[in-house]
Amino acid sequence: MRLKARMVLVCLFFYAALLAQPPNTLWTKTFGGSGIDEGFSVDTTSDGGYIIAGVTYSFGAGSADLWLIKTDANGDTMWTNTIGETGGELGESVQQTADGGYIITGATSSYGAGAEDIWLVKTDANGDTVWTKTFGGNDYDGGYSVQQTNDGGYIVAGRIWSGNSRYDIWLSKTDNIGNTLWTKIFGGDNDDIANSVRQTSDDGYIITGVINTPGFGNDVWLAKTDTNGDTMWTKTIGGSEGDGGNSVRQTSDGGYVIAGYTRSRGGGMNDIWLIKTDANGDTLWTNTFGGGSNDNAFCIQQTVDDGYIISGVTDSFGAGGSDVWVVRTDASGGALWTETFGESGGDYGYSVLQASDGGYIIAGRLSSDVLLIKLDSDVSAIDETPHAVINSYELYQNYPNPFNPTTRIQYSNGSRKFISLKVYDLLGKEIETLVNEDEPAGEYAVEFDASNLASGIYFYQLEAGNFKQVRKMILMR
Repeated sequence: MRLKARMVLVCLFFYAALLAQPPNTLWTKTFGGSGIDEGFSVDTTSDGGYIIAGVTYSFGAGSADLWLIKTDANGDTMWTNTIGETGGELGESVQQTADGGYIITGATSSYGAGAEDIWLVKTDANGDTVWTKTFGGNDYDGGYSVQQTNDGGYIVAGRIWSGNSRYDIWLSKTDNIGNTLWTKIFGGDNDDIANSVRQTSDDGYIITGVINTPGFGNDVWLAKTDTNGDTMWTKTIGGSEGDGGNSVRQTSDGGYVIAGYTRSRGGGMNDIWLIKTDANGDTLWTNTFGGGSNDNAFCIQQTVDDGYIISGVTDSFGAGGSDVWVVRTDASGGALWTETFGESGGDYGYSVLQASDGGYIIAGRLSSDVLLIKLDSDVSAIDETPHAVINSYELYQNYPNPFNPTTRIQYSNGSRKFISLKVYDLLGKEIETLVNEDEPAGEYAVEFDASNLASGIYFYQLEAGNFKQVRKMILMR
């Protein structure tokens, strides 16, 4: 056994040596007081800063309150706000809304009908409450994911007590002031939960979570609905042990990527599980990351180069105890680099995004404080001069992609030509002309603002003489 353990360690060190160096940490910020404070969700804001939602036991009116923290681009605090009463509240998911305010979902025990209810909170740009809504029964219910939809309303996912000694998956669509338009319940005979929901390019929804199958344990649950929440298909993915999905995103090829955990497929206890599917939810490939102890992924985003960035927690690596774990992969799910952050206590990376500069922002917990980390970019696709010598025509992938609502399109003009750069929808209808003029040879970049367009797949085409090239981009609100 001792020889086997030594061989495992040697293999791990050899594997780590093959990975690229992670990007530089530009800055790290912590926020908190004398109690335990955590940041569960982060979003980029229109001013280049960040908004964090989580929970504070240090400040506010009750034992625990929803905590909003607004920072500038350097992570310095612009304002904070606590929302709640004498009971317990928290924020699980936050997004900046089209009016510059914020939408948050989580749970509350100060308001509503039960011990704990799903909570939907809308604030203005300063974090002041505009309205709140509660959903649920007389037991413990919670909201885990929220997104503003193309019609200005909101889609919320979580769990609700079914009244039959189990939790069911809960999906609800509201209008722009939180009034319920429809609600859907999914689940079986055991406890089930939805951890992540996103609107898809066809205005439907993709949801992932955990479904408990009697006799088989927990599995990853993936479901696609239409715009009315009616089921188009569902998939369960797993093995004989416990598996679950924590985060889902639609990818640039129209399929989906899920991050979560697996005890069935990895080499340790719980390992991070990365699953790529096609547009019908059929698995294309999977990959696991982990060591000899428990590891888990909480959030995933596709990167501008069609790879993936994952944030989570590792008990296998790092400084001791639980550490923040960030994993960067290529488009096939192979690890490019990994990085841990933490001390000897419990540290978690709950949320990650690729920022507009190509770097990465991670929110979570460091010991007992809210943690915010900014990493430098590792993507060459955003370089100002992709080629030193310009002697050909090339249309580059837009950045960021998917985007909301603006993106940057670069192209090379190999010689003086009349350049046409246009955007089209899926039906081939011309949406906008970005360039339509004679240009000298050089590298060019234009900004495309899709503020007035619905989420979906669009195409942009470069024409220069006989040269023609088309690329695809995805607007996701």
